[in-house]
Amino acid sequence: GRVGKSQFHVRHICCASEVPQVKSIVEPLDGVISVRVAPTTKTAYVEHDVDAVSASDIESALNAESFGATTRVDGADGLGGPTPIPTDVYVTSVFSIGRASRRALSGFQSALAERRKGGEIR
Repeated sequence: GRVGKSQFHVRHICCASEVPQVKSIVEPLDGVISVRVAPTTKTAYVEHDVDAVSASDIESALNAESFGATTRVDGADGLGGPTPIPTDVYVTSVFSIGRASRRALSGFQSALAERRKGGEIR
């Protein structure tokens, strides 16, 4: 799945002793990869598979335990969906050797021939 990093303001976290409780709510959610909590800024940073668990799901889980969480950054924003391979685009190209390019090519061919003669290239 697509992995994003969401940030949550956790209004009712009072101190570092509540970090384990916040982690115990968020870490078991399917799709959560890692959780970091900064109690001094009342912020939780969650790396998660945005297709398995949304920022809204994480916010709801925290609020079910009365932490007063709000989503600051939704990790899914900017990830977009899967990019389909276009099937209606065709590429054509033309390779043209002008006069100057012919001289360069001729020089390259001469150098290549000399290296082959000297055994440097097979």
